[in-house]
Amino acid sequence: MFGILRLKVLFPVLLMAMIAAVSTVLAYLYTREFRVIPRQLLPLPPVHVSLSDTLHLTTIFATAVGVMSALVQIGRENSWLSDARRSAQEYLGFLISYTCASLYAFLATTINYDPQLIAAHGIFATALFLATHAWGNPEPGSWFKKVSLSCKEIIVRLYSLKGGAALLFMLTPAFMALGFVSDRDFANLITQVRLKLTQGASGAWHLENAFPGVALRQPMLVRLDRKSGQLYILERPGRILRMKYPEGSEPEVLLDIQEQLGEVEVENGALGFALHPAFGGGSFPESGYIYLYYTDTREPEQVNRISRFDLGSGDPETAKFSEMPLLALTRDSSGFHNGGSLEFGPDGFLYIALGEGVRTKKYGSYGEVLRGGILRIDIDEQGGNVSHKPSRKPRNGDTSNYFIPNQNPFIAHEKILEEYWAIGFRNPFRISFDPLTQQLWAGEVGSTVWEEVNRVDAGKHYQFPFHEGYGERVAEVTEQPQQGPFFAYEHTAFDRAVIGGIVYRGKRFPDLYGRYVFADSYSAKVFALSTETSDQPPQAILLAQAEQFAQRGISSVVALADGEILITVLGAQSTPGGQILKLAQGALAPRELLGLNGQNPTINESSSEAGPPLAAADAASLYKVNCARCHGLNGAGDGPDSASLGVDMPNFTMPEFHSARTKRHIRNVIEKGGSTLGLSPMMPPWKDFLTETEIGALVDHIVALKQASPQHD
Repeated sequence: MFGILRLKVLFPVLLMAMIAAVSTVLAYLYTREFRVIPRQLLPLPPVHVSLSDTLHLTTIFATAVGVMSALVQIGRENSWLSDARRSAQEYLGFLISYTCASLYAFLATTINYDPQLIAAHGIFATALFLATHAWGNPEPGSWFKKVSLSCKEIIVRLYSLKGGAALLFMLTPAFMALGFVSDRDFANLITQVRLKLTQGASGAWHLENAFPGVALRQPMLVRLDRKSGQLYILERPGRILRMKYPEGSEPEVLLDIQEQLGEVEVENGALGFALHPAFGGGSFPESGYIYLYYTDTREPEQVNRISRFDLGSGDPETAKFSEMPLLALTRDSSGFHNGGSLEFGPDGFLYIALGEGVRTKKYGSYGEVLRGGILRIDIDEQGGNVSHKPSRKPRNGDTSNYFIPNQNPFIAHEKILEEYWAIGFRNPFRISFDPLTQQLWAGEVGSTVWEEVNRVDAGKHYQFPFHEGYGERVAEVTEQPQQGPFFAYEHTAFDRAVIGGIVYRGKRFPDLYGRYVFADSYSAKVFALSTETSDQPPQAILLAQAEQFAQRGISSVVALADGEILITVLGAQSTPGGQILKLAQGALAPRELLGLNGQNPTINESSSEAGPPLAAADAASLYKVNCARCHGLNGAGDGPDSASLGVDMPNFTMPEFHSARTKRHIRNVIEKGGSTLGLSPMMPPWKDFLTETEIGALVDHIVALKQASPQHD
């Protein structure tokens, strides 16, 4: 008896959950090719929904519909397949669960929300529901008659008090979407809710300001000199500072080459540095040597420079004039994809991470230029059976003052320069060695869909530009063995720029031992990843999140000899708001420990404040940092990522663009993003990352692009 009753309840629940799951898959497949909501009714742009997002949606809808179906079965002996009235009751429950699932996906997940897919799901689920009822209903009559009776009963139910309430509830997502588009305060509230529900980290970890009284201008990286116990800090505008550790102190300037960098914008600036293995030794000539990667934008043809500086004198002016160049690589004027990491390996050689943007238009192959790879060079020029002089120079610049290690994988290779250790990278921004295994790791910043973590081995090709992440493979034959990512994740509304980290081997945090700790710059999240290999892709565990996001977010993750993990956060470019944070265990620290003290609010809190007007130069810099990757340095829609977005980019230099749009409209697009206004979802909302003053300055700058364009004066 009880077994039969359980079967009567369980069968319709499983059946409804299966209908919801199948409908999600059908909706995904259909909306990849066709539209459900006509463009004339609502001009929605295409939205990228990944397979993992689809699986997540399938679980959400199947669970919600299954639970509601179980509730509907309570107290009823007959199944919903028995007659049209029961079928209408079940469908009413489906509408409620469908709405709950839609709201949950929109507010409490990082899924790229696609209205077309959600609408298609409702259509497919309704069709499958009615077809299943017609198939299982034992009452006499044709399928058409059974479906007609079910539709009639559903309409009758919707006209009842309960049905009307369910119908109004079903329209909730539509009303919320309308409010999101039309009311800025409501849109901001929804964004805050989504951030709170999706971005919270575990209470087991948090980030603290390691030096609350220290103000830094966009710190990029820190290094600890084990011999002196002092901390060396690189600031993006071109300064190297020294500070006592761990107690902290007023930073001392050791090197200042700001005028040699020119304008620091986009992805340019002082990007990385490394201390010579003999640094701090005192009696050795190399005891003051540091190696710095920076960009020189003073000429129309930009130059990426790797140079040695001697800090031994302690005098910044003397240090500045001690520069000895190693690489000076010319590149185009976009300023993107520089790479920028320098690391001394366990073998004593210098490893250099170069992005694919370090190129010239005339030359591009690995046998002609140094770009898009990891280099290994001998800066001590040891010679003999250790290293030798380079046999040829790249065509995109000049090289000097180093040798090539004899064991590099491309020695005497006709098509690849001998400096290369590994190739096939897009933008390896941070690299590091596992202190135990000596394995090299790299964070690989992707384009519009994927971010990667790579284990780098000598002589391998890491598949860019023909393949990224776990996406669909594109056949490409390479002479070198190919290597896919160790770990990859798809872009969400918040996670979109990986920062390579470190394999932790310290004693301070046993739970992290042997894990790769890395970050995402845009969302300011810090993750931990198992380094053990398996047949299944590894899963990253969220540890903590910094207070500053987007272009103000995380720039490096470093482990020190005492087991501390330090994380640099850029802060705003116009003010010294950068921080050095440290990872800590336990519940979130008090506000004072975060270095806020009520005086340094988070990005979300400060975004609504006005503040003093920005100068035109500051507005131009803001545009180049946040917008130029897609829209181009001059606003012509020709940024380096524009081709991969899959949409037509607007040309801000054309009078037609401005004659068809008001400043209010441009501001709305910047604040709310493309999806809420029927434009491309690739345009993110900036309301929570920029202040009102900064957004206003961006609007003025975009308008001025037409006025400044020579062809439209």
